[in-house]
Amino acid sequence: MSLFSSRPRFRSLANARASLRSSLLTGLGAALLLGWLPPAADAQVTLLQKNYDKNGLFHIEIESVFSPSVSKGFLPVRVTIRNSLQMDRTWNLDFAYDASWGEMIYRSNFSIPVKAGEEVIQELLVPVPTSVSSSSGYRQMTVGASSGGLPTERQTNSYNYSIEWPGIGISKRLADRNLNQLNSETSSRGTGADRFGMVFQADDLPGDWRGYTCLDVLMITDLEWQNVPPSARLAVLEWVRLGGHLEFYSSQSPVEVLKKEDFLTEGKSGNSLPYGLGKVSARQWDGQNLKAKEIIGRYRSTPNLAKHLANNYQSDWPLYDDFGTKSFNAVLVVLLLIAFGIVVGPINLFVLAKPGQRHKLFFTTPIISLIASLLILALILLSDGVGGSGMRRVLANLEPGPDEKRLYVIQEQFSRTGVLLGSGFRISDSAFLSPVMIPASAWNRLDTSQSPIAAYSLNGNTYRGDWYQSRSEQGHYLKTVRPTRSRIEIQEEPSADGAIPPRLFSSLEFPLAEFYYRDKHGQCWKARTGNITGGQEISLEKVEQEELQTWWTDQTSSFSRPLRNQAKKLTNELDHFFAISDNEAAGFTDTLGTIRWKDDLAVIHGGVLPSGTGAPSPESEAEVAGDKTPEEDAN
Repeated sequence: MSLFSSRPRFRSLANARASLRSSLLTGLGAALLLGWLPPAADAQVTLLQKNYDKNGLFHIEIESVFSPSVSKGFLPVRVTIRNSLQMDRTWNLDFAYDASWGEMIYRSNFSIPVKAGEEVIQELLVPVPTSVSSSSGYRQMTVGASSGGLPTERQTNSYNYSIEWPGIGISKRLADRNLNQLNSETSSRGTGADRFGMVFQADDLPGDWRGYTCLDVLMITDLEWQNVPPSARLAVLEWVRLGGHLEFYSSQSPVEVLKKEDFLTEGKSGNSLPYGLGKVSARQWDGQNLKAKEIIGRYRSTPNLAKHLANNYQSDWPLYDDFGTKSFNAVLVVLLLIAFGIVVGPINLFVLAKPGQRHKLFFTTPIISLIASLLILALILLSDGVGGSGMRRVLANLEPGPDEKRLYVIQEQFSRTGVLLGSGFRISDSAFLSPVMIPASAWNRLDTSQSPIAAYSLNGNTYRGDWYQSRSEQGHYLKTVRPTRSRIEIQEEPSADGAIPPRLFSSLEFPLAEFYYRDKHGQCWKARTGNITGGQEISLEKVEQEELQTWWTDQTSSFSRPLRNQAKKLTNELDHFFAISDNEAAGFTDTLGTIRWKDDLAVIHGGVLPSGTGAPSPESEAEVAGDKTPEEDAN
């Protein structure tokens, strides 16, 4: 799946001219009314703009949906290109994030074709380097646009950011009256940030969940939520499933809002509800002023992904400990270099090319150097090998409902490489991949005393740069969303007293090694046997809830601490199953092909469907089969 987040929209230049006239009239009207209207918070940020003619019909404009002051994830960007020429053209766009000291740099590029006499509006997802500093930082983002025969246009934007404060998107209606006060409260409360959040227009929100990975919280009014396009609504909810926080503000009570949006279902209560690994909440609002102090105090404890990636893998990461450390044996290399010095020096000068035969130095010295180089290479190959090895842990959430059919995956992985013959790789799924900061060692190349500490590039689905380096250790954090037909069906409900066990049937696309189920009454059940395959009924026996919780805690023990804490809460959900698998189809995402993964484990949690309700519709069959829509195939 490409980093184009939606299908490009085309318009003829006749429509573009009408749109231009309308924009001018609207702008004039706005100017006349400016004295009577309160100042509005800016939503989109213009990253680059160029008119190639006086009328604006040969034109390019690049805007970011959120402010580029972000510290991780993808930045959603909207590109508008008008081509008034009588020939097709292709624009090449490149984005460069240059780092401050101790940070990473990132490069990405895109290509957008525009036919003669048409306008294209294209949404892009620009990857952002993950901040690994412990507090605030400074970056420059350079945007370039070029097309054959036209001068290259470049614009550089500088901004500050802080990983001490979560990434917050605030809707325009909430921001118009309150952003200044929120900014002031944020900077005065010792949060480490000088601004509260990033303003957005509801109808500009991206239709790809990766476009929200630069955020930790999305604040929006219930009325604005109605203006969000259906594709963007689904993308927001997918992001929430993976750990995001969606918060509604409304004049209605929180219960009414959550009921209206189908979050508050039977058996649930409260104004803040878990939704996968994230949560959805609602707050009552008078339609004008927000309580700035209360909001700042509440968001200070919000999970912050950038801070997690920078800090929480340097200690208390059991997967790193389980893989084991390896000493960097420099003694043999030093001894070999000493031997080389002796041979190429005294022995070469006084034995091989002794006085009177100095001309032999032209032959002996290169031969000795070549032999020494081959010996060092052989020593490295024998000690470290080719490729590498690693361990992966997956936390997967299966949502099989008719309107969803998704497997939400968070993957943590650690690897150690030997000699690499190539470090580039492709990921076919739509994924967010980030390096994490691991403990300092002779194998860890992410050294914050350098500038930059690493350089990465992303072109389409191809990853290049320092994701993997020869003879190094690296940790990665990955998120992805996969359409799936997999489901667990319940064919017969259990009795309320537990005397009659439920009858479950597996339609999963991968086998399970162990399986538990917590029914709608809160009773817990365990599969009598392991190796449960698709198309098989699951025979169950009753167990105590403490057994499920102890088993689940053990299975999730290799995750980083914040992910362990998130996973721990999942056992409270009724009518859900809990399982493990080491099968590749259970959610694992491959990165570098020469890494040999060992002891993989996927920990899976998901809803259970009544028998017959999970069968895919003919329309979804086509979408799920290839995980691509016709628009994505075109890209």
